[in-house]
Amino acid sequence: SQQAVLGALDDFDNELNLVKQELEMKLIATKNLLKQYQIQWLEPDGAFYLFIRIEPWLNRRLPNGQKILNSNDFAEKLLFEKYVATVAGHEFGQDGWLRLSVATDLEQIKTGIDRIGAFIQSLED
Repeated sequence: SQQAVLGALDDFDNELNLVKQELEMKLIATKNLLKQYQIQWLEPDGAFYLFIRIEPWLNRRLPNGQKILNSNDFAEKLLFEKYVATVAGHEFGQDGWLRLSVATDLEQIKTGIDRIGAFIQSLED
């Protein structure tokens, strides 16, 4: 019975390593996509999310004239305009940043980053 437990632990370790490798691959892909839009990020500390810098786009306006004042505004307008869910950095004491998760499939990550890029490009001074 101890051998069975050890075998189960080995299987768990193997599965955990596979998940870790997959998340690392998604983080690399996400960073490459962010580079296309000149979006900066903070390196995550082994997590499945990262923070992107949105400060350059604060105090700009949507085409309808609405002004984006802070990360809460940015996250809310991004959700309603482009259907991309993020967490405002303000919630973590980091206004000027958004938190993105990479714990989804790669196609959704690509779609989300492309929508963030389109959102940013639509903003006016």
